[in-house]
Amino acid sequence: MHVNRHFDSTAAYWDGVYSGADLQGTIYRDRQSAVLDYVDRAALSEGAHALEIGCGAGHLTVQLAERGLDVEAIDASPAMVAATAAQAQERGLHQHVSARVGDVHSLPCGACSFDLVVAVGVIPWLHSPHAAVAEMARVLRPGGQLILTADNRARLVSFSDPRAILALSPLKHAYDRFRNRRGVATSRLHSPRQIDRLLSAGSLRPLERRTVGFGPLSFLGRPLLDDERGVRLHGRLQELADHGAPLLRSTGWHYVVRAQKLTD
Repeated sequence: MHVNRHFDSTAAYWDGVYSGADLQGTIYRDRQSAVLDYVDRAALSEGAHALEIGCGAGHLTVQLAERGLDVEAIDASPAMVAATAAQAQERGLHQHVSARVGDVHSLPCGACSFDLVVAVGVIPWLHSPHAAVAEMARVLRPGGQLILTADNRARLVSFSDPRAILALSPLKHAYDRFRNRRGVATSRLHSPRQIDRLLSAGSLRPLERRTVGFGPLSFLGRPLLDDERGVRLHGRLQELADHGAPLLRSTGWHYVVRAQKLTD
């Protein structure tokens, strides 16, 4: 409930963040590019059925539809659903996009309905990621593919700031519980290994994985670099990570994975 209210009230922010020239906008665009690269590598046929969970303002939704996919877009926030529908209408893609309110923990979809499921920026906000991934697996046809992202518990920026290190400790969980009681939406971090275990429990086999996003580096909550330098550093570290540099390849902000549902 707190999460739904949070995204309803910040819909305009999420609509504009992808176009920002700052470090956050750059990282979000790079994350989306990584997701779309995995979509392309899935090599789906035109007219394949895709489910996007947590469609937000619809920026990824229209990219999926432009690739010839028929997209069902779901979000728990009515404001986000309205924004997605408006994006599809504006781009002339409304015949290939259906947007509605839905809960990832109990998807309003039949079993084995989709060739592709995409969930970007969803896992960190869920009270039960295990149940959500099980639902994603349920609605995928055998051999279908899932692309999802999680906020990486082992991200590089966690080791530059004592406050970020505290976020990895048990005290962070107690603080989150307190904030939830006060009605404040909170996101959670997961290690790539945790996410891979969730996939395995849902009979999903990872095919490819990467991490995206290096920054902002801070100390005691204060940024160490301005946005311009932060963007340049992120670009350089991301290039090294994409080429498999040890340590960097696994310490980006976002964990992005493409997995396939096992056939019987």
